[in-house]
Amino acid sequence: MLSIGLNLVAPAGMIVELKEGVIIRQLNEYILRIINVLMEAGDVIGKAMVITSAFDGKHRPDSLHYKHKAIDIRKKHLTQEEKQKLLEFLKTKLGQEYQVIEESTHIHIEND
Repeated sequence: MLSIGLNLVAPAGMIVELKEGVIIRQLNEYILRIINVLMEAGDVIGKAMVITSAFDGKHRPDSLHYKHKAIDIRKKHLTQEEKQKLLEFLKTKLGQEYQVIEESTHIHIEND
């Protein structure tokens, strides 16, 4: 189980961070795919990507977070232009197997 204090560094040096308290119980193919794309996205945007929720947090009972197929990432540190660029990048790189949804406080990414 991954938790507090984890930083994953991409080859080019961009970081994917876990917000304190985030719990990733399974590094399965779905979560690893998202993390790999987030590392690339950080290089494209020029800012660290921060995972704010995975298995932890409060979600609907049928949420894919509890099936280890979804994460949320921070968006408040991004400009509107960076956010749009990130959303387009994630949707393109992850493809139709994944949904990238901009919520009011975060970006939700899930494999369905």
